[in-house]
Amino acid sequence: MAWLELFRLKMMWGNYSFDYACSLSRGTWVSTNVECYMVNVYGPQNSAAKANLWERLLQFMNINVGDYIIFGDMNEVRNENESFGSNFDREEARVFNNFIGNAGLEQISLNGRRFTWMNKSATKMSRIDRIFVSLNAAVNMVEHKLVALNREHSDHL
Repeated sequence: MAWLELFRLKMMWGNYSFDYACSLSRGTWVSTNVECYMVNVYGPQNSAAKANLWERLLQFMNINVGDYIIFGDMNEVRNENESFGSNFDREEARVFNNFIGNAGLEQISLNGRRFTWMNKSATKMSRIDRIFVSLNAAVNMVEHKLVALNREHSDHL
């Protein structure tokens, strides 16, 4: 990513009104000597762009073998119970869940709150912020947990 040109990044994002920063995000698990990739995701809103993101991320994972920690705002729910006050898109959820399965990812369970995003009036809420780990990485992370904090300064976690 550090060597991608700005034009290509803006094309992947879908518009030109953003900026980016990046750093190398690959390390080695000390206890296993296995390469680990940490991927911070900010999922797009558009259905086709989301499907493209999951496909490209899966391709990257297939080429770059190692353990993965994928985290961030996926802008996607996995099932109908993960949203309130919004239309549930079964096809988007199916594509997202297929990506998770095909990538061999396990979701870190959420503690604290049921939803990780809400609008200002709390009429719409969703679980869109997540952490996934590859199955091999999950073995090294048995004591880790995700806690949704109270909403004080952000509409997310």
